[in-house]
Amino acid sequence: NPWRMGDILAPSIALGHGFGRIGCLMAGCCYGALSDLPWAVTFSDSHSLAPLGIPLHPTQIYSAVMNFSLCAFLLFLRKRTLFSGQVFLTYLLLYSVGRFIVEFFRGDERGFFPGDFLSTSQGIAIGVFILAATLFFRMYQKATEK
Repeated sequence: NPWRMGDILAPSIALGHGFGRIGCLMAGCCYGALSDLPWAVTFSDSHSLAPLGIPLHPTQIYSAVMNFSLCAFLLFLRKRTLFSGQVFLTYLLLYSVGRFIVEFFRGDERGFFPGDFLSTSQGIAIGVFILAATLFFRMYQKATEK
């Protein structure tokens, strides 16, 4: 059952993605916009992909924390599901919301969705959210009709 497989894999995907974002922090990719917050990061390694000597939002850390938290929540949810696919669809829903929010703090070039207000990733997140929400509520209704 592909839905069951998605349920099994979703926490691991979130966990792996969190570790991947720590790698992004070490490489300086996926960096944030200018920040004056006390937890801003300043890159100084000349091999970094981020601008040097400028305090930036640590978007890689925001994403890693989001993904690790998402993994923990999905593991908690596993034993409390009503239908096959619920954990996977919850992953898609929550990841797309988190990604949409973190994108506002990014400073690297990522392309733009029509209108130059949203990034390409935010446009994709909206589409994934709508699809996952539609599937979730249909499958939830079917599961609760029994």
